[in-house]
Amino acid sequence: MGVDVHVLNFLAATQPIHRRALGRTLMLGRQGFHIPAQSRALAQSILQKYDPEVSLDEIQPAEAPWTEGLFRYLGSTSLNALDASAFEGADIIHDLNLPVPQHLHGAFDTIFDGGTIEHIFDIPAVFRNVRAMLAPGGLFLSVNAANNQLGHGLYQFSPELMWRAFGPENGFSLEAMYLAPMGAEPSVIEAPDPQAAGRRLEIGSNPIPTYLLVAARRTRAAAEATSVYQSDYAKAWGKATPAAGIKSLNLTDLANQFRSDKGTQLGAPPHKYTYLYDIAFAPYRRKAINLLEMGLAIGGPEVGGPVDRSVDSPSVRMWTEYFSQATIYGFDISDFSHIKHPRFVFTRGDSGSEPDVKRLAQVASHFDIIIDDASHASFHQQLAFLHLWPKLAPDGLYIIEDLQWQSPAFEGTLPSVPKTSDLFNTFFVENRYIPSSLLSDEFLARVKLETFSFSSFPAFDGKGGPTTKQIVMRKHAE
Repeated sequence: MGVDVHVLNFLAATQPIHRRALGRTLMLGRQGFHIPAQSRALAQSILQKYDPEVSLDEIQPAEAPWTEGLFRYLGSTSLNALDASAFEGADIIHDLNLPVPQHLHGAFDTIFDGGTIEHIFDIPAVFRNVRAMLAPGGLFLSVNAANNQLGHGLYQFSPELMWRAFGPENGFSLEAMYLAPMGAEPSVIEAPDPQAAGRRLEIGSNPIPTYLLVAARRTRAAAEATSVYQSDYAKAWGKATPAAGIKSLNLTDLANQFRSDKGTQLGAPPHKYTYLYDIAFAPYRRKAINLLEMGLAIGGPEVGGPVDRSVDSPSVRMWTEYFSQATIYGFDISDFSHIKHPRFVFTRGDSGSEPDVKRLAQVASHFDIIIDDASHASFHQQLAFLHLWPKLAPDGLYIIEDLQWQSPAFEGTLPSVPKTSDLFNTFFVENRYIPSSLLSDEFLARVKLETFSFSSFPAFDGKGGPTTKQIVMRKHAE
């Protein structure tokens, strides 16, 4: 990872884009300065094409192994390096396979990737993290292998991937893309958009290793990431009729496959929530949303089971399979950190502990879907709602399950509050308030103003009845 003469040429050539005003700069991996003594005269001439007064020896002395001096010359007002390990002196330690923490969102004006992401497995997760960490108007500068470096990293990249991933549909303006053959003299070749050209633009049989150089600017703070498809296929699919007999598994199929009680096979009787969820969640299925589920498996202390248990979470398996780009956040009093998935983030805590619930509210900037399937105790449900409803995104869904049942292990020992189903149905349907020590009349009145729809459902057993089993609330869109 770092800057050689070809990368230096890219940074110099893109000065009209970054204007030597990189601002708050994040390096993905601490960037080394890889220009040996015999190439320093060449590096000096590259810089002087764009700044005749510059001295390489002054901004980047020969004995300096890292690129901080170069980046300060390019206008970095602050410099951080993020890496999965501190072995090269990075000051932010984070695995980019996983979502970055909230305090890094919008924190940088420039992110420089000098050949790091080709070594990271979950490239879509990396792109989501770059989007999250860039401030609106921020610049992503990327240098990675494009050709003839097989085995150097996990991947080599095509221009098509970058044109699609950093296009307007994902909240970016792609301001420059070049191919840079690693010959004796640094040079760049424009890499046009295959979609605009109407055909694939393939690299020929040139045996020289080649870089792919990208400069993309973040244009919208709230843009949702969309799936990336190769443009010629996307064009063909738009004209084609779906093949007969091809079926994508719906949520009920997945629930039954992973043995979740939200489906139609497990439970006495099964909950069958997925009949509703398959309709309600369909618009989110291929979007980069945040979904939070509280309560990850049956058999915990709410039914007299142990806190310390080692079990799988069928619903986490179901959500990660159904939502192709979502980050799934899980919360439980038991430890589920053994579930390893690049889009799953686990927080351990107690639904009855206000500090734990407040901590949960800070693990993401927002949630698009919140599902409370935890202890089912009314006090716990209302404490969670108090702190998590404000974190629900516009047009988001807040769902409370299994309202017909309260845990005998909790309900009689917790502070007294009305049953959640009674409190919510009375307030949102009958416009009457039942006093609750957690959810005040004023708070619920504000929630009502923010609520687009409120729905309560009985059991999905075809019998109906007055008992509310599930509440679904949708927030107003902005």
